[in-house]
Amino acid sequence: MDLRQFADNGIGLTFASDGSFPSDEGSSQEVSESLFVGESRNYGFPGGQNKYVGTGGIDQKPRTLPRNRTFPIRGFQIYDGPIHLTRCTFKKFVPTPDRYTSAVGFLMKNSWQITPRNNISLVKFGPHVSMFTWFPHSDYGGKRRDDTFLKTETQTKDLY
Repeated sequence: MDLRQFADNGIGLTFASDGSFPSDEGSSQEVSESLFVGESRNYGFPGGQNKYVGTGGIDQKPRTLPRNRTFPIRGFQIYDGPIHLTRCTFKKFVPTPDRYTSAVGFLMKNSWQITPRNNISLVKFGPHVSMFTWFPHSDYGGKRRDDTFLKTETQTKDLY
């Protein structure tokens, strides 16, 4: 899948295997040369099916939300794999006091194994992308790591 655009979603895109990994060796899914926007200038309007309203991360203006105001917005979500994310751009993923965001994140409460062959390469992050690494708590094995957010980049003006 290439040349796609994803904006204003709770989760922009998640790939899932057919459930036979690792026995489906050689299969993979790829997205390339695509744009992921956490919050566009489309603020939406209350009413109808838009039942969630909250504050935006960039300009602090009210906007309709894809899910409740505490749901962590993710651009690309890693589930099981193998996946390849390459030559994509991420813009406007800014957290609020109520909600975390991440350009790339993991499926929360994932009971499937994640392959070490997942690959993210040659991606670009706009200046309004807060760089957080999020390891949500999992009860499904592996080492537990408490919810941890590491800020590694400052936020600056993005003209997109």
